[in-house]
Amino acid sequence: MTIKGVGRQLIAWALLVITVIYLITGFAVTQFRIFTPISGGYLGKAVTQQLHEILWLPFIILLVLHVGPVIIRRYKVR
Repeated sequence: MTIKGVGRQLIAWALLVITVIYLITGFAVTQFRIFTPISGGYLGKAVTQQLHEILWLPFIILLVLHVGPVIIRRYKVR
């Protein structure tokens, strides 16, 4: 596998991890009465809210890195 292929896979897997964490923290903010006991009290509403707010930027960056090359190749002027 080439370096380009490894980079694409790394971006895809990182995006998957960030997306799952982003969804879980979003659920934990809205349903904190369910999530706090499940996490053993470590991840309360305030902590998950902070994590959720921090994760939007890495999510957007990884999404652009994941989708950007395809869009550029598709609409490239020939």
